[in-house]
Amino acid sequence: MAEIRVGIIGLGKMGLGIAENLLKAGFLKALYKRTPDLQLFERFEKESVYIAKSPQDLANHVDIVVLSVPNESVREVIFDSGLADIMRLKQNSIIADAGNCDPRQSIRMHEELKKSNIHFLDVGVSGGPGRAKDGALAVWVGGDEEAYDRMLPVLQAIGKPVYLGPSGSGHKIKMLHNVMEQA
Repeated sequence: MAEIRVGIIGLGKMGLGIAENLLKAGFLKALYKRTPDLQLFERFEKESVYIAKSPQDLANHVDIVVLSVPNESVREVIFDSGLADIMRLKQNSIIADAGNCDPRQSIRMHEELKKSNIHFLDVGVSGGPGRAKDGALAVWVGGDEEAYDRMLPVLQAIGKPVYLGPSGSGHKIKMLHNVMEQA
């Protein structure tokens, strides 16, 4: 079985916990954080994680990219940064959006990236920073089942994944969960 090489973009409250668990599991090979944090970068570099200078740079080092960025940044990170340009050159590449995103946007991203032979998974996660740090997130996934199956060991490193079906399903359940939690 080929080595699974994962990169993460976004190291906020949730992204940092996800990154740490991907590192523990041996999957994390690169990371990108828009605002430099030298102390954090040094910690990951000691573990042989590549600190990318851009999303496009990160894509040169991995086959799977996990996004932990705000909804309004997803399109920019995927398309405007050159990330998709590099990922489309790789066979069976996956972009997994683990942010709180609009399911309609997830469906559009899935369809657009599919044209470039890039798999897109919408990955709704819940549990907050504490459970992210503990690798105990609830993980709801929508998208192509083939991509889910390939990414399953990665998802298991961050929590308890459940495959829900077509694109948009993971973020729909996350949105429903948020509404129920607020009620």
